[in-house]
Amino acid sequence: MKKKLFLTTIMLFLTVFLINSDDNVENKIIHKIILKGLKKVKIKDVLATIQSSKGSKLDLSLIDKDYKNLFSLGSFEEIYISTETAFDKESKMAIQGMVDLVFEFIEKPTIRKTIFKGNKNLAFASMLDSVKIKRGDFYDIASIHADMTAITDKYHEKGFANVKIDYEIYQDEDLKEKNQVDLIYKIEEGIESYISEIIIEGNNNISDFTLKSKMKTRERKFFGILKGTFIESKFFQDLEDIKNYYRDLGYYLIEIPEPEVNKYNIEEDGIKKEVYKIKISIKEGDRYSYGGIKIKGNKIFNDEELTYNMRIKEGQIFNYSRYQEGIFTLRKKYNDSGYVQTIINDELSIDKEKKIISSSIDIIESKQSYIEAIYFRGNEKTKN
Repeated sequence: MKKKLFLTTIMLFLTVFLINSDDNVENKIIHKIILKGLKKVKIKDVLATIQSSKGSKLDLSLIDKDYKNLFSLGSFEEIYISTETAFDKESKMAIQGMVDLVFEFIEKPTIRKTIFKGNKNLAFASMLDSVKIKRGDFYDIASIHADMTAITDKYHEKGFANVKIDYEIYQDEDLKEKNQVDLIYKIEEGIESYISEIIIEGNNNISDFTLKSKMKTRERKFFGILKGTFIESKFFQDLEDIKNYYRDLGYYLIEIPEPEVNKYNIEEDGIKKEVYKIKISIKEGDRYSYGGIKIKGNKIFNDEELTYNMRIKEGQIFNYSRYQEGIFTLRKKYNDSGYVQTIINDELSIDKEKKIISSSIDIIESKQSYIEAIYFRGNEKTKN
């Protein structure tokens, strides 16, 4: 009679069900490993992933790792792991203290073909070139969603900012028997859109040209060669990039209120299009110099050792990026010397009258940490 231990992982926890057995199979020796259900996945790839091995003790924690690692291959719908009584090949008698470890696989279906529906402005070949999941690949939701993003980006480059993409899976009885599916991308292109004009106001110290060069959002130019597509997420990131540019030039209190984004429909050559006109208002504020740094709590390193590599010096125009880099090098100084639990708090103080920004650093130093030993687990074929 076969004695089976069924193992399954639910929410990354191993649950063990012992069926028709009073025996504890853990720590019994693995007589052999049996693989069932493999049709398209290569046996060598599976064996290279499994850490449990013939002749070793059966370890439930290691089997749990095997389960997770096998799933990470992205080729299986489900994996059932069980044990069976080990029998001697010649005598056909049960072998005491040994079990066979059985992996039974249910493979994911593979893609028979990829179909695009609704694409009028992008050719099939162009879209197929954008996706990574190809004919014969295993059906994988994460890969499909990544490909949908790639197709969306392709449409954005073409000027279709409002494109919507979904997918569906088709499988008839014939495909089910072959464990295959057709992947269908459903596309709603929407109307082509572009930015006709970007107006910047309040930038008294930096030119429009310079600020626009910091933006990925651009106006349509050169008869449409530069598409000028409006992507909201990219546009608001552009505003953050402009703020950071100002801060690095000393305008630390730069403000950009909610921009005006107006859109209207037009018709070009009988085709309806959506046009955006954008106005960005900037409150530059005053330009600040750096008033230096004050450090307290440091006993391991003196002030000069901590500030030696800082790229911003007292009296210079305040550059926020360089200041942050300086704080990073200061933390790195402690970490590289083993004081990895040291806490470093920095604070900026702004003197609006003198137009100076100074910083204060409060350090809570930790004890030095050491590596006592390095351990390896699961390396049964390779020495430490």
